[in-house]
Amino acid sequence: LWFFNSTREPPTALLPVQPLAPRSRRAPSVQPPVPPSGRMAFPGNANWQPGLDYAFGVRKALGKAHRELGKAYIYPGAEEEVQDLQDPALGVRSLSSSACEGDAEGQFELGRRYDEGLGVPRDAWTAAAWYEKAAGQGHARAMCALGWCCAKGQGVAKSEGRAFGLFMKAAEQRLPEGQFNLGVCYAKGRGTARDVKRAEEMYRKAAAQGHTDAMVNLGVLF
Repeated sequence: LWFFNSTREPPTALLPVQPLAPRSRRAPSVQPPVPPSGRMAFPGNANWQPGLDYAFGVRKALGKAHRELGKAYIYPGAEEEVQDLQDPALGVRSLSSSACEGDAEGQFELGRRYDEGLGVPRDAWTAAAWYEKAAGQGHARAMCALGWCCAKGQGVAKSEGRAFGLFMKAAEQRLPEGQFNLGVCYAKGRGTARDVKRAEEMYRKAAAQGHTDAMVNLGVLF
């Protein structure tokens, strides 16, 4: 074809057509994409082997998925369409999977289920054990819950000193419950020397985050 509006003259003679080279019957070789790091990308590379970072990432994602599924079974929501999904026992099974995958939030939530007897019989020892695992990963609410267990001797040996230390670690993460409980320890001299000024400081920090009991205790100091 010759395009309109071309400034070139049309050809006066047709050129001979060159025969095409015979095609190979083999499928063309398609190379998998190579990321900037130089390593072949999964799944294109059949020899790809997952590294530790990949395995830990998958395990973390799996733990989170089981945790959220467990919470959905226990607290499905207020919508009428999802009320039939409520199944605390199944929720505990999902939370157990999450906890066993090492998910700190899942371990804390599973501890709460045993603490409250929701979906499982109440078991203070098992609750404290899961709080312990989550607290070991720096989970602030688990530290606070375990501190309460230590203060009451519930599921663990009673130790006001250890409870004080756990409340302090939770308060350092700006958890209002930790700040409030630490204030109580200072106000009453539990696990530490009595210090009204430090108690007031902790109450004020918790109250600033909307903790109502801290507001009440702060008013009692004056």
